[in-house]
Amino acid sequence: EAEGEPLILSATARKDGAQMGGGALSVKPLIDEKTGEWRPSVIVALGGLAALIFTGSLEADRLRGRLHSYGGIKTAVTHSPEDLVKRPGLKKETLEDMKMVIRALA
Repeated sequence: EAEGEPLILSATARKDGAQMGGGALSVKPLIDEKTGEWRPSVIVALGGLAALIFTGSLEADRLRGRLHSYGGIKTAVTHSPEDLVKRPGLKKETLEDMKMVIRALA
């Protein structure tokens, strides 16, 4: 059976920080269930909190630029949309990450 479509997840913290750390990880059982159901071909984690869910690390800057694995699914980490608005210079890195995802899909 063919793999599914890419899954893209962006997770952001609320101003009160309620989703930081353990809060973000509280959705992990649901993510595990849905990735098993959807069987995405590639996962793209946008930003640190999404990276935390899929890699166990908040350090999106350190994780980006190479593929990781989440339950046997190729997983890429790149900058969050919020970071791209705040720091437009990150768009080039994000473009390179998306090119890597496209190559992974081939």
